[in-house]
Amino acid sequence: MTNSHPYVMAFLKFMIMATMGELLAVRIVIGEWKKTIGITYKAIVWRIIGMLVALMLQVFSIGGAGAEKVGLLYFGEGVTETLLRAFITSAITNLTFGPMFSGAHRIVDTSIDIRVEGGVAPSLSAIIGTVDWLAFIRFIVFKVQPFLGDSRAYNCFYVAA
Repeated sequence: MTNSHPYVMAFLKFMIMATMGELLAVRIVIGEWKKTIGITYKAIVWRIIGMLVALMLQVFSIGGAGAEKVGLLYFGEGVTETLLRAFITSAITNLTFGPMFSGAHRIVDTSIDIRVEGGVAPSLSAIIGTVDWLAFIRFIVFKVQPFLGDSRAYNCFYVAA
């Protein structure tokens, strides 16, 4: 299904997995299952993110194949080729596209939180001022993206398939 309908499947997968992940994070932090504020709006954002990730994986996968063709990358042969291609595509995606995309996602989530809590559309400067960018850089950019990515396992399996 993913090969036949990549956007539809990414839309559905991210809607379910990311929403459940967000609910699980709340469960871990406060010790009980609780619907977060703006979860419906955030689920819509996750659907869009899923479709963009599906697109970016293809862009980076095809770009990696082009880099291999001109001698800038080498993926090996056989099973090694499949694994290296998946890993390298995922790594390049997460190290270049990932931090920018995670930052944009943080801005959108913060906007949803402020809007739902206050009932008024926040200005971009209010949103940017609310985000703890130092914590974002330290954790997301330097720890999550290089070692896990937003969805490293999903990326590897998607590209290998």
